[in-house]
Amino acid sequence: QFDRYDEDEQEGTMIIDVTKNVLDLYDITVTVDNTVTYEGEDLDISSLTTIQIQSHWGSGVEFRNVIVTKS
Repeated sequence: QFDRYDEDEQEGTMIIDVTKNVLDLYDITVTVDNTVTYEGEDLDISSLTTIQIQSHWGSGVEFRNVIVTKS
Protein backbone atom coordinates (compact mmCIF):
# COMPACT_ATOMS: atom_id res chain seq x y z
CA GLN A 1 0.00 0.00 0.00
CA PHE A 2 1.25 3.47 -0.89
CA ASP A 3 -0.21 6.78 0.21
CA ARG A 4 0.28 9.61 -2.24
CA TYR A 5 0.58 13.33 -1.71
CA ASP A 6 0.96 15.90 -4.46
CA GLU A 7 1.74 19.60 -4.64
CA ASP A 8 -2.00 20.41 -4.42
CA GLU A 9 -2.05 18.39 -1.16
CA GLN A 10 -4.52 15.89 -2.56
CA GLU A 11 -4.27 12.45 -1.03
CA GLY A 12 -4.97 8.97 -2.31
CA THR A 13 -4.00 5.34 -1.90
CA MET A 14 -2.61 2.65 -4.21
CA ILE A 15 -2.75 -1.01 -3.16
CA ILE A 16 -0.95 -3.77 -5.08
CA ASP A 17 -2.26 -7.18 -4.06
CA VAL A 18 -0.13 -10.18 -5.14
CA THR A 19 -1.48 -13.65 -4.38
CA LYS A 20 0.06 -17.03 -5.22
CA ASN A 21 -2.59 -19.31 -6.71
CA VAL A 22 -3.05 -23.10 -6.96
CA LEU A 23 -0.99 -23.20 -10.18
CA ASP A 24 2.03 -21.71 -8.33
CA LEU A 25 1.54 -18.59 -10.44
CA TYR A 26 0.41 -15.17 -9.24
CA ASP A 27 -2.75 -13.10 -9.41
CA ILE A 28 -2.21 -9.34 -9.18
CA THR A 29 -4.78 -6.62 -8.51
CA VAL A 30 -3.93 -2.91 -8.40
CA THR A 31 -6.43 -0.61 -6.70
CA VAL A 32 -6.16 3.19 -6.83
CA ASP A 33 -8.45 5.23 -4.60
CA ASN A 34 -10.78 2.22 -4.18
CA THR A 35 -11.01 1.60 -7.96
CA VAL A 36 -9.47 -1.53 -9.51
CA THR A 37 -7.12 -0.31 -12.26
CA TYR A 38 -5.40 -3.61 -13.14
CA GLU A 39 -6.14 -7.30 -12.73
CA GLY A 40 -3.86 -10.06 -13.98
CA GLU A 41 -4.16 -13.80 -13.38
CA ASP A 42 -1.74 -16.71 -13.67
CA LEU A 43 1.33 -14.47 -14.02
CA ASP A 44 4.85 -15.86 -13.67
CA ILE A 45 6.72 -13.29 -11.64
CA SER A 46 9.33 -15.68 -10.25
CA SER A 47 12.18 -13.85 -12.01
CA LEU A 48 10.92 -10.36 -11.16
CA THR A 49 13.67 -8.30 -9.51
CA THR A 50 12.15 -4.79 -9.47
CA ILE A 51 8.75 -3.13 -9.55
CA GLN A 52 8.34 0.23 -11.25
CA ILE A 53 5.31 2.34 -10.42
CA GLN A 54 4.15 4.98 -12.87
CA SER A 55 1.64 7.50 -11.62
CA HIS A 56 -0.71 9.46 -13.84
CA TRP A 57 -1.62 11.72 -10.94
CA GLY A 58 0.63 14.42 -12.40
CA SER A 59 3.98 15.88 -11.49
CA GLY A 60 5.07 16.36 -7.93
CA VAL A 61 3.51 13.13 -6.68
CA GLU A 62 5.28 11.66 -3.67
CA PHE A 63 4.64 8.14 -2.40
CA ARG A 64 4.79 7.79 1.39
CA ASN A 65 3.90 5.32 4.11
CA VAL A 66 4.75 2.21 2.10
CA ILE A 67 3.28 -0.85 3.80
CA VAL A 68 4.27 -4.37 2.81
CA THR A 69 2.30 -7.24 4.29
CA LYS A 70 2.40 -11.00 3.83
CA SER A 71 -0.59 -13.18 4.46
